[in-house]
This record gives sequence, structure tokens and C-alpha cells, in this order.
Amino acid sequence: MFHELVAHGRNSGWDLAVSFSNDDGTYMSSLGAFVTGAPYVDEAIALKQGRLGRSLGRPAIRPAIARELIDEIRDGSVLYSWHPSISGALLR
Repeated sequence: MFHELVAHGRNSGWDLAVSFSNDDGTYMSSLGAFVTGAPYVDEAIALKQGRLGRSLGRPAIRPAIARELIDEIRDGSVLYSWHPSISGALLR
């Protein structure tokens, strides 16, 4: 339905998210279901910096798509964040 850029938590890794946590204050990306939006999720920023800006721990999407995505998932769908390398040892 959507194919969007996503910013990850500032303590999850530099270019790619490699560490994850569901604990407050870690500033790592959380895995699971949630919704959010952020102005630093922008292709021009990614091209300039070589990566997107970083959130305080939740994946963030660009504001221009946030309302449409939220409206789309509101009645029963979820946004689920997953990473193929996750094992119990990587999730703090």
C-alpha cells in the first residue's frame, strides 16, 4: 500500500538500523506496531546527509504521508516494524 522512507532511532545505527529496543530512553528503534510522522524524513535530506535524520526511538515517516497512512490503518490495519536479523540477543 505504501512504500516510504523511514527514519530510525538515533541509537539504532548510523546508515542502517542494527540495534533495537522497546525501552523508553534508549533512543533505539522499536519493533512492533505504532504510528508517527516527522519533518526530517525527506529524500532531499537523505541525499544531502547520506541518510535520514534520526528519531528518539520510533520509526518516523514524512508529514506529507502521515495523515493518509494513519487514515488508512485506523480501522484495523497496523504498521509493523520488523528486521530480518533480529534475535532475542539483539533486542535490548
